[in-house]
Amino acid sequence: VLSTTANATTPPIVHNANLVVTTGSYSPIATKVTFEMNNNIAKRVDMNQLDAVRGFFVTGRDPGGTVDPETPTLAERDFFSRWEESTVSDVNITVSSAEGNCVEFVASGAVFAAPTYEDREGIVAFSLPFKLSGDDSELKITFK
Repeated sequence: VLSTTANATTPPIVHNANLVVTTGSYSPIATKVTFEMNNNIAKRVDMNQLDAVRGFFVTGRDPGGTVDPETPTLAERDFFSRWEESTVSDVNITVSSAEGNCVEFVASGAVFAAPTYEDREGIVAFSLPFKLSGDDSELKITFK
């Protein structure tokens, strides 16, 4: 049965999130994570269609993103070695734990590019760009 009642669910505020970078249990102090699909979209022109457009087609992808953790000690996490060795990692974040209002992002196959430094009000942090590699299932978004 369809309803005209608006959804009253309040979106979760991103705090107390569970951010895990790389396979294992490293949970960095970070302010943001971004995911970009970087799709190339082509318009399918078709003179047989009323508006001369059959639709659109994804012709290429280059998925990736960034994460900005405070700079850990090398013993905590050596992002320079991971970059130099092209170590495949995971970037996973869970926002909220409230049933029906929880969003989980699971990005498998992250390969980090060269870390660059940022100054976050006197705290040294990294900007860590990454590319996602895989079989077209590199990023999974689940609503729970």
